[in-house]
Amino acid sequence: MTIIHNPILRGFNPDASAIRVGDDYYIATSTFEWFPGVLIHHSRDLVHWRSLTRPLDRLSLLDLRGLPSSGGIWAPSFSYDNGIYYLCFTNVVGRRGVYKDLHNYVVTATSIEGPWSEPIYLNSSGFDHFLFHDTDGRKWLFNMQWDFRKNKSRFAGIIMQEYSPEQRRLVGPIKTVTSGTSLGVTEGPMVYYKNGYYYLLVAEGGTGANHAATLLRARSVEGPYETDPDYPVLTSVGHPDHPLQKAGHGSLVETQHGDWYMVHICSRTLPDGSGLSPLGRETSIQKVVWTGDGWLRLASGSRLPELTVQAPEPAAASVPSRAGDRPFHRAGAGNCMAYAACAGRSVLAELERAARASSLVRPGIAVLLELSVAGRKTAAELLLRGGDLRGIRAGVLHSDGRSCTLL
Repeated sequence: MTIIHNPILRGFNPDASAIRVGDDYYIATSTFEWFPGVLIHHSRDLVHWRSLTRPLDRLSLLDLRGLPSSGGIWAPSFSYDNGIYYLCFTNVVGRRGVYKDLHNYVVTATSIEGPWSEPIYLNSSGFDHFLFHDTDGRKWLFNMQWDFRKNKSRFAGIIMQEYSPEQRRLVGPIKTVTSGTSLGVTEGPMVYYKNGYYYLLVAEGGTGANHAATLLRARSVEGPYETDPDYPVLTSVGHPDHPLQKAGHGSLVETQHGDWYMVHICSRTLPDGSGLSPLGRETSIQKVVWTGDGWLRLASGSRLPELTVQAPEPAAASVPSRAGDRPFHRAGAGNCMAYAACAGRSVLAELERAARASSLVRPGIAVLLELSVAGRKTAAELLLRGGDLRGIRAGVLHSDGRSCTLL
């Protein structure tokens, strides 16, 4: 049984939005005032992840000049429909007091690595946008609504409006679908369709110690939505010593075998009781299961996020590679893999020894070295160049048997 070790995306990788396309899993995370905007991560097994691309890589897509600290890209969301990737994002250009000057866009691409289209303006009513593709072909935009008026709740509920790809804009009436639960601070809507229900997964409680993920459902995409009677699905509230704090803002993904997982925000706080998290908001993943009455629960039976999670069954033999790269292979599908067991030894020397001893390492073959330290595997695309470890990458061995080309 393969184990996932949380967090899967460590250090400043918040607001994860996950999708699966074929055998490929992708996660988009927030980048705030850092350019290029949005970071897309890639995996084939939910265990090993790599940074793939930053899609908002030109000024016509994202201009961050003059933005305040912690402005810029908030909570991007991914979706995929009929061969097209959709990426929604918020650009926060001002956030003084109760006022937020923010604008929301969608970009599209037929390849995950782009090129991405010029941005289409959506609205400026709030943030945390999600584009849902319904079974009848219609598309619906969900977002939280920000209300700056005096004596009003700033988090004014989740609203929805139809999006027209032909007109490249929102059309029709705006409808509030939920004001959230008693946890408050309802945001981060993600919508899924399963077995006749539309499921609305929202973040609640704020992004601090009270963070949580709550599920609602309806028979119609426009509601009315009923709240999970045993909400929230996920939270670390009430457990200040738990290693994964501030858990919430979830996004669901279904595997090829019908298993479900939730990626979510978390933070690891210092053990001194200060509550500080120097690594910021990170991304973890939990296995979830559907109950007989159609609600979602963590597979552990708890609301607390787990440090270790059972990985899904392998869906395919190949390991992720960039378009145009030579393919990598797992053992059992070409057997082009070398392992280095390095507990108590020199990592470099052991990598050299494993590569030299393996008949699988030969010119023209893309080799994946997987490092095992004290019996615990780490994320492991390791470059062997003449026996020297240069970075967490991989390469194709040249005919001299020592040098290789970076992939």
